[in-house]
Amino acid sequence: MKGCAEAMSYDDNTDMSDKESDVNANFASADAAIKETGRKGKVNIMDMAALAITMTTEELICKIHEASDANWPGGKAYKVIKLLEAEYQPADRYLLVEIRRKLDKICMEDSQDPRIMFEQIATIKNQASSSGLAIAEKI
Repeated sequence: MKGCAEAMSYDDNTDMSDKESDVNANFASADAAIKETGRKGKVNIMDMAALAITMTTEELICKIHEASDANWPGGKAYKVIKLLEAEYQPADRYLLVEIRRKLDKICMEDSQDPRIMFEQIATIKNQASSSGLAIAEKI
């Protein structure tokens, strides 16, 4: 999807349609500035659809609802991204403690395939590295 990440980088100051219900009318406007607000609204709606499809747990679906308001009942993509970053990429010592806690919980039973344990470690390592933390250096 071309331009998918665009609306995820918006913020409260982005000049986007004031209401989700105005997006199509704004996009059809002859005025270039109003048309641009409609275009940004359409990009946001597309991004929200993509985000909603990827949310597979009730906890993640809650993020979609938290990003909604009266003017944008479908939500704003940048708000979902901020919520996800706050939960999954904290940039402080808390992250280090959280990673250590997750690693301490990993164990393997006698009959368990070792690949499952390595998959769990890789998942934690990916979470740490995506936040800029080199797991081997800190843990």
